[in-house]
Amino acid sequence: MPSLENANLQLYISDDALTVVLEDRRRNRAWQLDPRHTACFRYGDQDTPIPLGHATVAKHSDRILVRHHLHDCPIEFAWSLHSDHVAVTLSTNVPDIEYITLPGSFTPAPGSKPATAPQAQASPCLGSASLLPADGFRLAIPFYQGVLLSPRSNDWHAIAGHHGHYGLTMSMFGLLTPHAGLLVTHDSDANWKASFGQSANRLFAYFRHQHCPVDGWVDATVRLYPTDPNLPSLCKRYRARLIERNRFVTWDQKIAAKPIVRDLFGSVFAFIGYNHTTDLDYVHSAQAFKNLGFDSAFYFPARFCCYSDNFKMGGDDPIHLSDSQIDQLHAIPGTHLSPWGWIIEALDEPTAPHRRRIFRHDQHHQPIPNWKIDDFQWYWACTPYQIDHLKHRLAADMQAMDWLHFDVNAMLPGMPCFNTDHAHHAHKPMGRRDDLRWTQQLFSPPTVGNRVVSSEGLSDHYAPFYDVGTTKMLPPAEGLAQSTLVPMSSLVLHDSCIHDWWEVHNYNANPGFPLADLPHNLGRQGSGLPHLKAALDALHGYPPSLFPFGKQYAWIDIQKRTTYSFLIRLEDPPVQEAIAAALPVAKLHKTIGPLEMIDFELLSDDGALQRSTFADGTRVVANLADKTHHLKNLGPLDKHHWRAIYS
Repeated sequence: MPSLENANLQLYISDDALTVVLEDRRRNRAWQLDPRHTACFRYGDQDTPIPLGHATVAKHSDRILVRHHLHDCPIEFAWSLHSDHVAVTLSTNVPDIEYITLPGSFTPAPGSKPATAPQAQASPCLGSASLLPADGFRLAIPFYQGVLLSPRSNDWHAIAGHHGHYGLTMSMFGLLTPHAGLLVTHDSDANWKASFGQSANRLFAYFRHQHCPVDGWVDATVRLYPTDPNLPSLCKRYRARLIERNRFVTWDQKIAAKPIVRDLFGSVFAFIGYNHTTDLDYVHSAQAFKNLGFDSAFYFPARFCCYSDNFKMGGDDPIHLSDSQIDQLHAIPGTHLSPWGWIIEALDEPTAPHRRRIFRHDQHHQPIPNWKIDDFQWYWACTPYQIDHLKHRLAADMQAMDWLHFDVNAMLPGMPCFNTDHAHHAHKPMGRRDDLRWTQQLFSPPTVGNRVVSSEGLSDHYAPFYDVGTTKMLPPAEGLAQSTLVPMSSLVLHDSCIHDWWEVHNYNANPGFPLADLPHNLGRQGSGLPHLKAALDALHGYPPSLFPFGKQYAWIDIQKRTTYSFLIRLEDPPVQEAIAAALPVAKLHKTIGPLEMIDFELLSDDGALQRSTFADGTRVVANLADKTHHLKNLGPLDKHHWRAIYS
C-alpha cells in the first residue's frame, strides 16, 4: 500500500485506490475517502454520475499517482504531501465530460492510527463498512454567510456554485468531529461547483471540478488541511491560505487606495428602488432619514448606468434623479449616491445595431440571452467592453456618483466568450479565468477611481477588488440545530469586505419580496423580520440595510415575466420599525466594522444562541430563536435580540 508521511501527516492509498486514508498525527485522528462519491458527469447530464472505474496506483518520489481509464482516456489524480496538508491535482483530456469529482467526499475514520502501516480490508480504520455514522459528524459549508449542517432523517442533495444566490461565498468547506476538523479548499476561482448533502444516512461534501470549454482542465487542485475541531480553526486556516496566495486585502489597504471606504463604518445601506416616481420628494425624505440619527447613508440607485434606458419595469421608467436633486442630496452630510451599474447585459434594440458588437457569444457564435422583464430581453455583454462603457459614463453623466453598485457581476465566477470579433481578448475565445480577471479589473480603482464598490454576490475571489458583496439568508424557521446559520464569511473576510443583504431583502418588509424557504430547509430569504436581521448583522459585524423610501417593481408572474410596482414611504410602519432596529447596529458597526472577527461560539444546543468576538475584545451575543434564551451571568435574552459586551 503506497504511503507518504511527515511529522504531522500520513497518507495511505490502497493498491486498488478504493481506500484512501489521511492520518492527522497531531490529533491522532484519520479521514477516509468515501468511494461512493468518486465519479464524473457528462455535459447536460450532471445528475447521473459515471463511475471512474478501475485504477492503478503507483508511488513516484514525493507523489502517489492514481490513474483511472474512462473509454481508454486516462484520468489521473496526483496526491502530494506538504507540511500541514495534502494536495490532490487532477489531470486529464477526457472528452465530453463536464465535471469530475476532486477527489470526492471524506468522512471520519474511527479509531486512531495503527502502529504499523494498515493493510487494505484489514484495519478497522479502513473498511468501508466501518465508516463513522453521521452522529457526531458535521459539515461547515460557506453557503451564503455559512451553515453548519447536522444529520437529518432523510437524504438530500444540493449543488452550489461559487457565487451569491444559492451559492458558496468561498472556495472551501469543512468537516468537523468532536476531536478533529478537516478543511477542504479549491485552488480554482472559476472552475468548480460543490455538492453536499446526505446519502445513506451520511453527510457528504465534495468539489466537482469543471471543464472550461476554452482552457480545458485547469487549476484542478484541491487541498486537505487537518485542523482543530471548531469552526474558527477551519475558517482561520482558509484565511491564512488566502494570505499565502496574496488574495487578502485589509480595510487599511483599501482605505489607503480609496479614502472614501472609511465612510462605510457606521453606515446604513439605503435602497430606494429601481423605478422612477414623482410621488416622493427624495431630498425631503433623505433629510428626514438623516435626522433620525444615521451618520452615513449609502443610497442606491440614484440613476441607471446601463446601455439603454428604453425599457419599463412595473410600467415605470428606471429611476433617474436630476442634477439638482443629486446636488441637494449630496448637501446632506454623510450622503453617498450610487447608480445601478447594469452593464453586464444589454438590450438588442433595432435603433442601436452597434451594441451587438459587445455581446458575449456561446460556442455556436450566437448572442446569449439572459434577463427579461415584460417584453424586454437582455443579452450578456463581454466584460472588457463593460469596462469601456463604465469609464465613459463615469466621465459623463455618472461623474457625481461617489459609490458604485453593480448588478450581478460578482455572481459570475468567470464566463466564456466565443466572440472572435472582440479585440479585447485577441480575437480568440476567452475562458472563465480571463473573464474573472476582467471583472476584478472592472471593480478596481483604475476603473472606478475613489469610489466604494459593491455588487450582488459575495465571493472571496472578488473581495480584494471590491468593498461590499450582497446576498444573505436567515436561519430556517424550524430545525435550527440541523441547519445552523454561522458567520463563516465574517471569520474569513470581516476585516476586508462587507457582506450585505440583497437590495430587496431589507430589514423592512415589502409586498414584492416576502419571506420564502430555501430548498432543503437550509434557511430563508426575503424582506422583513428586522429584529432578527439586526441580531445577525450585530453578531456578524455588518451594517444594516433598509428600503426607507422609493418605488420598486415586483413580479405578477415570474414565469411570464410580467411585473407591477409598489411605493415605500419613510413613515410606513414597517420602515419605522426597521429604522429602530437598525440604528443600534449602525452604531456598533462604527466600532467593530474595520476589525477582524477572531472567535465564534455556539452557546445553546439548538444553535440559536451565538457569540462572536472581534479584535478589540468586543463580544456580541445574539438569540436567533423564536423564544427567550437565558445566558449565564447575563440573564434573559429575548427572541431576535442581541447584546454587545465591550472589553
